[in-house]
Amino acid sequence: MSKHTLITSAQIIDGTGGNVRSDEAVLIQGDKIAAIGPRASLSIPENDMEIVDLAGQYLVPGFVNVHEHVLTKRARGSASERAGATRDVHLFRGLRNALTCLAEGFTTIRDAGSMYCLGLDVKRALNNGVFIGPRMQAVSQGLTVTGGYAHQFFLEVDSVVEVRKAVGEMMKMSVDWVKCMASIEWSRAAGEPISAVNMSPELMREAFAIAHHHGKRCMVHAVCKDSIVNSLDAEVDSIEHGVMLDEETAERMAREEVFLVPTLSGWRERCNDWGRDAGHVRHAELMRPHHDRSVQIACSSGLKMAYGSDNFGNLADEVRGLHDAGLSLSECLAVATRNGAELLGIQDKVGTIEKGKQADMVVLGKDPLSSFEAYRDIGLVFRDGRKIDPTLLPI
Repeated sequence: MSKHTLITSAQIIDGTGGNVRSDEAVLIQGDKIAAIGPRASLSIPENDMEIVDLAGQYLVPGFVNVHEHVLTKRARGSASERAGATRDVHLFRGLRNALTCLAEGFTTIRDAGSMYCLGLDVKRALNNGVFIGPRMQAVSQGLTVTGGYAHQFFLEVDSVVEVRKAVGEMMKMSVDWVKCMASIEWSRAAGEPISAVNMSPELMREAFAIAHHHGKRCMVHAVCKDSIVNSLDAEVDSIEHGVMLDEETAERMAREEVFLVPTLSGWRERCNDWGRDAGHVRHAELMRPHHDRSVQIACSSGLKMAYGSDNFGNLADEVRGLHDAGLSLSECLAVATRNGAELLGIQDKVGTIEKGKQADMVVLGKDPLSSFEAYRDIGLVFRDGRKIDPTLLPI
């Protein structure tokens, strides 16, 4: 890799909300953005320079996915089938899926929970340079109650003492986030509730208090309104899904600066088979109108959102859904870049194209401010200044 890279001729959408920057260049030195401006105004080294001409293309910040599951990304089969692989197979899938994330333009991801805490191993491999992939933050395993939601994958805790033990072990493993499964969903007989409370606010409050004491942040799987409110009472930092969010609760989240990660495209995709049973598909269909309404409420309330795919989603469909719900395409780009970086606490490093930040950028063949389909047209990815052809990554 050359010590310096000069990107020229692109339409630069820097993610700060300003105008598209035409007739400017981006100078990369090492892993950082050294300068942005008209080419004639830049101090360009004469030697050890690669010039990348992006005429007719668009340069945007690297995408940020704050709700990914690297071990089970787009995995088919029931929960038991997906959980039944050996540790080694789970780890191999996690590494493969992380490379897939990079090929899709994601230069930063947050793994939202994995079996055996293997997401932490994938994180270490990526962040330590064993593999080139997205930078990564990770939950180890989420917390649920015995027999509760996602018990096939996560740790079961039923008392404050068990919560303290579990979260303490996570702190020893240097997790970035602690996650609780605040709600449970069924896919059994018709007529059952769509969602109900899974974990009590007392258990979540204990988990989050320990995490915050250690400087870590907290997230929840929360679908029904009561589970969202319980999570806010427990002082959570981000609500994942929020399918039955209402106006009053959205206003509270906005006041308390709690993020919503709607994972809209991921939950819509649950309406397809993916090797699940008929009850699972039926349940997803029942949830969809609630989810669409919650995202409309979030958009109109000014609630800050960040992009998450969950197991099945993709960014193009997410942007289309958010745009249909009321966000401009410029705001959708912020959801996929700057907002995610802010939620992860790394907005000083990534999320926008600015001097001094890490050189994480994506080249698109179409204008993302005109069409959500632009997010499917990935030309190149720059990760810490390294130019990557996504077609060469294993997918």
